[in-house]
Amino acid sequence: MSGFIKKQTLLSQDNFNSVSTGIPTLDTIIQLQEGSLTCIYENENSFVHNTILQIFISQSLLLKIPVHAISMDPKTLKHFDTVSSNLKENENIKSLLIAWRYQTLGTKHDLSMFSLREKRPLGEDVIVKTLDDLMEVLTTKSRCNFAIFSLFSPLFEGFTDSAHIHNVLFEIRKYCKLNRHCVFLSVPRFFIDQHISQYFDNVLSLDPIFTLPHESANYNSIMTILKLNSIARLRVNTLNSLKYGLILRSRKIIVEKIDIPPDESVGSCNNAF
Repeated sequence: MSGFIKKQTLLSQDNFNSVSTGIPTLDTIIQLQEGSLTCIYENENSFVHNTILQIFISQSLLLKIPVHAISMDPKTLKHFDTVSSNLKENENIKSLLIAWRYQTLGTKHDLSMFSLREKRPLGEDVIVKTLDDLMEVLTTKSRCNFAIFSLFSPLFEGFTDSAHIHNVLFEIRKYCKLNRHCVFLSVPRFFIDQHISQYFDNVLSLDPIFTLPHESANYNSIMTILKLNSIARLRVNTLNSLKYGLILRSRKIIVEKIDIPPDESVGSCNNAF
């Protein structure tokens, strides 16, 4: 009897499509993919995480990708309208001819496809009402995007047992991988005393910047990258920093490397000389 060798074919990176958050500057940093879970650790004094998830939903609807959202707060189940003028303005900017020596100067950000001033309620076909319904969609469908708002917050009842928290995260992660879903969620980390980062591929935290009435800040929040991972391959870290400034505007969100001005007191002469 002749022997045989069972060959197991590993999934390559090409089997997992990239997924856009709807924020171009954020896509260059975390690179969402099918089969990945991305978590935002919420800050109790900020609601920027809701806007980021709503842009993610709006981008999925624009690209006609099946998307589902769950939240115990109906006010967050919204999406933004597409603004065609933003696309035309982007094309006009790209068509401008400027001197070659100035092309690399300054920071260029494409305008968002959405107006962040106006929100519309999501359709019933997008909304998932309970965690049981969420698990049913995760197990029965494939290649869908999911936005989960404030998982494990007090509005979600029945998470007093820490074992239940880990079981839910394990099930979400398992079916996300098996059925090639892309899950983008936020967690109020200040309510949970459990270590949960092992269930996520990407983990971000958002911390608002507080200023006095007479002060101004360049950024609305500081985004810190706590964990980055890739599907089906090792990730090579090419980032220059783990902290980024988040700018919230009426037409877009910008995530950029924090610009720290030089200290004028270093290397300069004072009155003593």
